[in-house]
Amino acid sequence: MRNQENYIGHSSRAEKYDVVIVGGGMVGATLAAALGQATTYRIAVLEREALPAGVPDALSVPSTFDTRSIALSRSTVRFLYQMGWWTQLRKCATAIRQLWVETLSLPGCVQMCAEQVDLPALGYVVPNVLLGQYLIQTVRQCGRVTVYDQAVLHNLQPKKGGFVAQAVCAGESVSLVAPLWVVADGVNSQTLNALGIESRTHSYAQNAVITTVRAPKLRGDGAYEFFQIGGGSLAFLPLSHGRHGLVWALPAVRAEAVLSLSDEDCLEALTATLGQHRAPLEDLGQRSYYPLQLSLAREQIRPHCVVLGNAAHSLHPIAGQGFNLAVRDVMTLVNLLKVRPERLSCFTLLQRYEELRLQDQNRIVRFCQGLLDVFSWREISVVGLRQLAMLLFDCSPQAQAWLAKTVIAPTVLETAWELGV
Repeated sequence: MRNQENYIGHSSRAEKYDVVIVGGGMVGATLAAALGQATTYRIAVLEREALPAGVPDALSVPSTFDTRSIALSRSTVRFLYQMGWWTQLRKCATAIRQLWVETLSLPGCVQMCAEQVDLPALGYVVPNVLLGQYLIQTVRQCGRVTVYDQAVLHNLQPKKGGFVAQAVCAGESVSLVAPLWVVADGVNSQTLNALGIESRTHSYAQNAVITTVRAPKLRGDGAYEFFQIGGGSLAFLPLSHGRHGLVWALPAVRAEAVLSLSDEDCLEALTATLGQHRAPLEDLGQRSYYPLQLSLAREQIRPHCVVLGNAAHSLHPIAGQGFNLAVRDVMTLVNLLKVRPERLSCFTLLQRYEELRLQDQNRIVRFCQGLLDVFSWREISVVGLRQLAMLLFDCSPQAQAWLAKTVIAPTVLETAWELGV
């Protein structure tokens, strides 16, 4: 689909940009919209799929923005507010004011309320498709950003002062030249393969079944994480009109079986897993699934190149940290480029970006992996210790304040002095 105002006509001549972003999904669109507003750079966005031009049809959502919902942390909401986007996005966002974590069939749980940590909300939930639509609309309205959708990238090659590549759109090609290229085309990135950048991957041997459901006995402002003994989990995120988004992590074989069930049988399976005391579950939405794995790029920067989003770090959805972590990466990169625009092609700026971001990235990876390990324990004595720890956490304002500071509302450096540039 073409944006007639911002879409360059296909040709074989070279088009020069300051920044080329490969990938127009959630992270690539966020970066493009932020750079388009905060800088004077000429920016190109390349996306393999067709990007929406108007209000999306819920029955035919572009694959770039799937049917999942995103839990936005406080730091992400702060960024959206600073960019001037939150006023509109708040209209389709549902506040999370209570967090509930429980191991099914065992005593003990963790409850955390926004009031306990002096926050108006622990976070907000927005459907992917609505957030993605808004970001793309913002990108298309920026005269300095050119969108190439339904585009395939070929022959990415280094050149003096940057990279050059051919973008093929509708059978025609245009040569793109820029001093900074951003790889944001997701997990299993073809651009990383073209650059020879490998990723460390670990399969969890699970698939996440994605759907929506109406659960009258769950709070309309509550986010719930139910762990199953020995592995697997169900996460419920609050949506509008009394619905919850559901992420059901299952062994791959069982996930395929769940997808093949009728809606009625699937609701019965959900009820049997959660317990009859949480019945009824009703009005099941369309189901889809994706495989769960940890994927970390071995290199996030090279001269004239930086890797963002799932191409850089794809996480298990257990704590809903993937997009929020990527937004903090975007915030740091935009702040660096904004305060030192003359250093766009300088490798030391990218090195500073990596230095600033690695600690936060490593902390979140360890946090998510730690949760997975803890809730996968099977030994009775160790499980007992875990449940006791959950009870202690539930009674500790200090522990809850730590979680709020490090995961729910972490800070991002913004000024030149803070950034050290």
